[in-house]
Amino acid sequence: MSRDLYPTQTWTIGEWIFSEIDGRQISDTYEGRKLYGFAQAIVEGSSQAGRVNEWYNTLEHAMAAAIAEKYTGPRGAGGTGVGTAADWFMRMIGADQLVDAGEPGRRALAESMATHRDKGLPRAATLVERDLERQGLILAHQNHA
Repeated sequence: MSRDLYPTQTWTIGEWIFSEIDGRQISDTYEGRKLYGFAQAIVEGSSQAGRVNEWYNTLEHAMAAAIAEKYTGPRGAGGTGVGTAADWFMRMIGADQLVDAGEPGRRALAESMATHRDKGLPRAATLVERDLERQGLILAHQNHA
């Protein structure tokens, strides 16, 4: 595990340790969100054993990233359009696609907006976004690149 973070759950599967953390350990903007990471369980002659280098929104994405890193090496570059085999795989199978939250999502948005309407627009917007994220919902737009 990352040396500064404290997992709420861990699982050892094969050669990996998967961890779940409360996102607030990284930043207040991740408060209420669960994040998942992986690390090599054993790295001979290295202090990197158990060290998580990147956190993902789902356990499935962390698992795909572990397998991809095993065969293609660790992520070496970042930025828009530059990802790993795991990122590509998750997009291709639709695992990270946005879906309509339906009536429950619209109801959650309306309830949160009503709760925070008197707090001023900037503060209310932040609180509404956090309320939705705690319920697994996000505010998003379609990117038509």
